[in-house]
Amino acid sequence: MLGLAGGGMAAFVLFRAGIAPGGQVGADVLLACAGWWFGLTMVATGSVRAPWGEALHRVWPAVLAALAAVILWLVSTPQNGQDRVVRGAALAVFGGYGNWHLISVGPTEAGPTHLVSPLQSLWPFAVAVQGALVFTVLFAVVTRVAKVRRGRPHPVVLPALVVSALVLVWGVVVVFGSSSPDRLVADSRIRGLTFLVAAAIGAAGTSPLGRLIRALSGNVTLLAGAVLVIMALFAKPGSAAWTDGGTLASVLFAVALVVAAAPWPPRPVGDVVGDVVGDEPAGLAGVDLWGVLVAVFFLHGPVLALLAPVRTHLPWLLARLVGLAFLAAVSVGVSVLTARMSRSPEAAERRRVLVPPVFVVTMVAIFSLTGAFHWEGPRPLTPKESKTRSSEGNEPG
Repeated sequence: MLGLAGGGMAAFVLFRAGIAPGGQVGADVLLACAGWWFGLTMVATGSVRAPWGEALHRVWPAVLAALAAVILWLVSTPQNGQDRVVRGAALAVFGGYGNWHLISVGPTEAGPTHLVSPLQSLWPFAVAVQGALVFTVLFAVVTRVAKVRRGRPHPVVLPALVVSALVLVWGVVVVFGSSSPDRLVADSRIRGLTFLVAAAIGAAGTSPLGRLIRALSGNVTLLAGAVLVIMALFAKPGSAAWTDGGTLASVLFAVALVVAAAPWPPRPVGDVVGDVVGDEPAGLAGVDLWGVLVAVFFLHGPVLALLAPVRTHLPWLLARLVGLAFLAAVSVGVSVLTARMSRSPEAAERRRVLVPPVFVVTMVAIFSLTGAFHWEGPRPLTPKESKTRSSEGNEPG
């Protein structure tokens, strides 16, 4: 599973750097990996707090580092026409609505510009948060009204699959309707389908239903992969066939890959929470590789924006390679610091008190640098404004 997540991250980051295609598939692979881990962890522990707590522990240091990099980018950028986008994207990280913000104010995800804003790349995180909320609500409701029986899938699996099927039908209707490419790419219902289906599969575990899903995953992988290959060969990028067909094929392809890569059977519960379940080692030379992937996801946008060719004045490819190398170094550093944080109740309480004010200060800095707290003072009317108001019967003074 670690290798699959790493491949999805590489496709996503290289797409945003403008080096390689495949960003849409990479985003879906990441969403599927996250959904599978989330569903498996919640069912294995029987608690909604376990996956949310573990995710929060791994995410907040990377988010704080990314916002600090954004501040550095804002300070070192003489003129920036995307202040409103950057400010809204920063706030959307906390609200979990980054994809809706992207749809509302741009910049486009279907076009060639992938790094207009250093936080533009975080819309899949918002989709994952929304999918996790849906699955959490289903889990909380089902566990109150149904009993967990040995040898049968957890009661949350079927409701999650039913909701996923409804979303899939809705997605097919939208694909053949008149929705814009940007909305299709970043829509939380279509992209959230990836997370929710994978969460249901993770929750199914080794039950008969889980084994049936695993048996069918190979055929789905071949079918979705064939659709993607056909579109890559014959459909023009940006066309309706490319955008619409690729959206649904990418979802199915990512879910099938995660099912095929999932270890069977899963490890004990103790390994589920501390390590995304897998048959590969989660660490290398003391480095938490899953933590590195989390850090890369949040940091690649700000780091690549800071080391963009227009800023470094290096040849385009060399600037990108330098940016990726620096990204790897910073991500490893953030991961190491995160792994060394104590999880004792005392340390957790200190972070609960100290971390929120740090985020508030960071957001105030971003809002200030993007002009949110600036306004124009009183000024005299220009001759043109004075003439216009006079002609409308509104004499100045």
